[in-house]
Amino acid sequence: MMGTDSAHDFSNGNTLPLMARPWGTHHFAPVNGSQDAWFFNYRERAFAGLRLTHQPSPWMSDWCWATLMPQAGARRCSARERAQEVPSKALDLRPHRFSCDLSQEAIAWQAAPTEHGAAMAITWHQDGRRRVLIDTARIGDQPGAHQVQIRLDPARGAVVVRTAGGTGMHQDFALHLVLRCSVAAIGSGIFDAEGEREGQWEADGFALGCWLELPPGAGTVNLEMAGSFVDEEAAWALLEREVAGRNASVISAEAADAWDELLGRLELPESDERSKDLAATLCYRTLLFPRRLDEPGADGNPRHRCPDTGQVCAGGRVTDNGFWDTARSVYSWYSLLCPDHLPRILAGWLGGARSSGWLPSWASPGHRSCMTGSYVDAVFAEAVAKGIGGFDPAEALHYLRKHVEQPVADDAPYGRIALNDYLEHGYVPCERINKSVARTLDYAYGDWCIAGVAEAVGDQALAQACRKRAGNWRQVLCPETGFFRGRHADGSWLQPFDPYEWGGPYVEGSAWQFAWHVPHAGPELVAERGGADTAGAFLQRLLAEPPRFQPGSYRKTIHEMREMVAENHGQYAHSNQPSHFTLPYLAHCGLPDLCSEWVARVARDSYRLQPDGYCGDEDNGEMSAWWLCAALGLLPHCPGGDQWLVIRPLVPRAVIRVPGQRALAFGSGPSRVVGETAGHQAILAAGGLGKA
Repeated sequence: MMGTDSAHDFSNGNTLPLMARPWGTHHFAPVNGSQDAWFFNYRERAFAGLRLTHQPSPWMSDWCWATLMPQAGARRCSARERAQEVPSKALDLRPHRFSCDLSQEAIAWQAAPTEHGAAMAITWHQDGRRRVLIDTARIGDQPGAHQVQIRLDPARGAVVVRTAGGTGMHQDFALHLVLRCSVAAIGSGIFDAEGEREGQWEADGFALGCWLELPPGAGTVNLEMAGSFVDEEAAWALLEREVAGRNASVISAEAADAWDELLGRLELPESDERSKDLAATLCYRTLLFPRRLDEPGADGNPRHRCPDTGQVCAGGRVTDNGFWDTARSVYSWYSLLCPDHLPRILAGWLGGARSSGWLPSWASPGHRSCMTGSYVDAVFAEAVAKGIGGFDPAEALHYLRKHVEQPVADDAPYGRIALNDYLEHGYVPCERINKSVARTLDYAYGDWCIAGVAEAVGDQALAQACRKRAGNWRQVLCPETGFFRGRHADGSWLQPFDPYEWGGPYVEGSAWQFAWHVPHAGPELVAERGGADTAGAFLQRLLAEPPRFQPGSYRKTIHEMREMVAENHGQYAHSNQPSHFTLPYLAHCGLPDLCSEWVARVARDSYRLQPDGYCGDEDNGEMSAWWLCAALGLLPHCPGGDQWLVIRPLVPRAVIRVPGQRALAFGSGPSRVVGETAGHQAILAAGGLGKA
């Protein structure tokens, strides 16, 4: 439940309490909210079902969803009518199982996830009418803009649902969901916003739902379900492969084993139980996304339907990830905890590039236009630098070089917007497009990342060109103010300038939050700011400034602004990703002890085992992975390379055990030098940092 007490105007994580397999194709979450994107909130009590969901963030919304709900007595189809009084704390929701008692109707419900489906056991404790509802409507009975087809087979107790709900997908991309009951239904029907149609077996429309009327009585009914993005035949095959003949208890135990194997890799032998629970919870969050989009074919090999083209393609694919967020810590964390799974994930991103032609900036499920930069550059550059296998670096470079050579339209959901202007001026002119400073800094960092991949592949010409452009951050560094500022094409600075003003040339921040947004050139930026003493004083001023802001081009107070004020760490806004490159600069300025102190302060103040436990959007595991790395005494200060910034660990001792590899031990032993950068391979060779 950590992070689930969130709303549109203030995020404490914006998470869902998800039941799933690690990186599972389908997630499941309870429904009790009043807004569709915020369909669960810990404070709400009107439980309306368990939703098969693919929502990576409420800001991206859900896609291809369906809600299930057992029922007794009179039929009540809409979410508002069928909702029951169930406090969130009464839901027993774990990564590997869901269970609850619907006491108003004397129903006990248990569910457990597979990779592509779920098994459920529904027990009616009292004799009487009973049914199962499947609903694709949005919360609050709002009409959906998604096409749905439903076909019922009461004799087999089966339902087939095809839903293309959501954005970011081709018209031929849809979820084919099959559900089968252990008892034959005695009736069925279809419902939507227009009403209920009893006895109708097929329907094609918008926001449809259906019900299966089961024989009256008491007892347990098992429900098997599976979903495929390929076609209905593939969904039935997945059901037979993963679910058929195995009840919810068996599948729950298998799911628990899958989670225990990964969560158990991180050991904190000398920590208290709260720290262990927090670490496990945060680790769980890092292992939910990106989700698998592929599924095994008849020959056992993976295949997927491309959400961008609608075509079925061979090979693996993953989705639901915003690289603007996750590139900063998640993939660095994976290189420690699950380097054996990381190659499959990287290959999955390349599989999507083969299908659509581009690596994504934000994928959900296809390309989505969101945020700035091409942060996937850092993910592949880091994998190459750290020797992560499972993919061809030359193929990765084929797609990465598009980011530095191939212009895209301003509304393109991939690539770099205003690339020609960036190449011409060395920066993105502020009159050309908004977020110009953010784009310039992101592009320079991405150039540095791509240069590393090009060098590894042997393309020296590309490497040299990118290395040169990696210094373009200097083009927007104003010598008079010391801030990165918007700049016109003629070289003049954007006026007036207020470092507290959000938006304009920045994204989700002001000049303060972007003041140190150059992870790849720490010593150089310190030198440009007058050396360690002067730069260090400027950075400490940032940490001491009141957390005030001007809405600027946002024209209103957005949730990120409120969260920075609530966090009260000066102009350091750990609640959002641009600030996450800031604290390592304390070490670059010769203040490594202060760096460790601030990391410990943020970890203490901004992470709590509570429904309001995060200081801002958790963002596909990025917030969690930052804490986990810091707990070991490491900061991914520059993802895209192989270096870690070594700090004082948050826990006395930690051990990571990856099957078939040498255990890594972390602790506060005498071998630690605070502020030292250490290569990834050196850490592996030494078996970690600190005492074993």
